[in-house]
Amino acid sequence: MTGPVQGAGGKDPMSTMREVAALAGVSGKTVSRVINGDRYVSAAVQERVEQAVKTLDYVPNMLSQTFRTGRDSAIGIAVPDLADPFFGALIQAVFVLARRRSTAVLVTALGQDPADERPALEALLRRHVAGPKSSSSIDRLAGWPRTV
Repeated sequence: MTGPVQGAGGKDPMSTMREVAALAGVSGKTVSRVINGDRYVSAAVQERVEQAVKTLDYVPNMLSQTFRTGRDSAIGIAVPDLADPFFGALIQAVFVLARRRSTAVLVTALGQDPADERPALEALLRRHVAGPKSSSSIDRLAGWPRTV
C-alpha cells in the first residue's frame, strides 16, 4: 500500500488557501482574489501570493467552489456510444477545448436502451455541471440543452 501522492519537492499537495494566505501574509479573500484574477490586487501582493501558491503547490479546491456557487465548472457530455468514431472525435474535441480552460469533462454513455438514458442524464444533472450537452434524443427530458 502506498501513501498519499506528494507534490513537487515532496510537499503535501493538499495545502489550503489559509496556508497560502499565512505564507503570503494576506487574508484568504486576497488569495481568492489573486487566484481569480481580480485586477484590484497590487502587483506586490499578487507576487507574494503567487510565490506562496508555488511554494506550497497549492491547487484550488473545485469542490469548495462548487458548494459556494451551486455550479460545477465541469462540462457534462452524454453520448449514445463511446466506441462510435464520430462521438469519440466529438468528445476529444471537447477535451481539447476544456483543457485550454482548465475545465474537467464528465462523459457518460447512454447505450442503446432508452430506459438507461434518464438515469445517466440525471446523474450528470445532479452534479450541476456547467455545460450539460447531449447528442441523443434527450428532448424528452425537460430543460436538457440539446447541442448536436
